[in-house]
Amino acid sequence: FYHDAKSKGIKAGIYQGKTKSVIPIESCLLQDEETNEIIQTVCRLAKSFKLKPHDRKAHSGTLRHALIRRAFGTGEIMVVIVTTNAKFNSERSFVNALAAAHPDIKTIVHNINPDGEDITLGEKSRVIYGDGYIEDLLCGLKFRISPASFYQINHKQTEILYSTAIDYAKIKENDKVLDAYCGIGTIGIMAAKRKADVTGVEINQSAVWDAKANAEI
Repeated sequence: FYHDAKSKGIKAGIYQGKTKSVIPIESCLLQDEETNEIIQTVCRLAKSFKLKPHDRKAHSGTLRHALIRRAFGTGEIMVVIVTTNAKFNSERSFVNALAAAHPDIKTIVHNINPDGEDITLGEKSRVIYGDGYIEDLLCGLKFRISPASFYQINHKQTEILYSTAIDYAKIKENDKVLDAYCGIGTIGIMAAKRKADVTGVEINQSAVWDAKANAEI
């Protein structure tokens, strides 16, 4: 997000290659249509509630990023608002207005990424609306997804890719399967569906929590 001097509004975009300059984008063909709409709503609400975009050079402003995930199997949407501080202006009113404008939003999470951190998400998050995760249906199975957990974004192609990989592996009952970099457990749980003995390995603690929950589901 950045402050547009010409319109005196708040705009969102993506970084120009090899720079930290933001190129404004109001609609992206790679994104779901509602995702584009939510980004524009966040921009309007941020201006209304005087939530200023973060300025890296001046070390001012609070709003850094918005991360949006949509589960195409269920329609559930997660919005992660990333700011530099643990609190932001009119938080409750902002959240209520955003959820009211987009009823498919199941959860909104506030992530704190202090000034100076050159990554999208900081280490600390708190749930400010909903359960803090969304659920999707993939290859006939239900999966829980948290903000920091990896999940493929092309739903149709993921189902083809994962099913093909399982078929090529010729996994049989009682096979021992190692799912390295298992994330939330999608591929490993598909292998377990064929009665294999699966061990998942993952360093991302958020993904491990999701994988355990998904195994229980």
